[in-house]
Amino acid sequence: MKDFDNKIKDDFFNSDDKKMMNNKYLVLKSIGKGSDGTAYLVEDIQCKSKYVIKQIDLENKNDKEKEKSFVEV
Repeated sequence: MKDFDNKIKDDFFNSDDKKMMNNKYLVLKSIGKGSDGTAYLVEDIQCKSKYVIKQIDLENKNDKEKEKSFVEV
């Protein structure tokens, strides 16, 4: 599960430009932070539509909590 967590974290933000997510979304701003993670306002770089993406912090969760977070999405 740890390798999966690291891959997700590495893939979520591009290493070259922290303002891009998954090579598809431009991060406009962080709009909230809670116990489960951070919500970002993003813009699709192709169609210019805006969305909210929530990045869930799995680092401090046990396997059962991670599974619950995955199912919730």
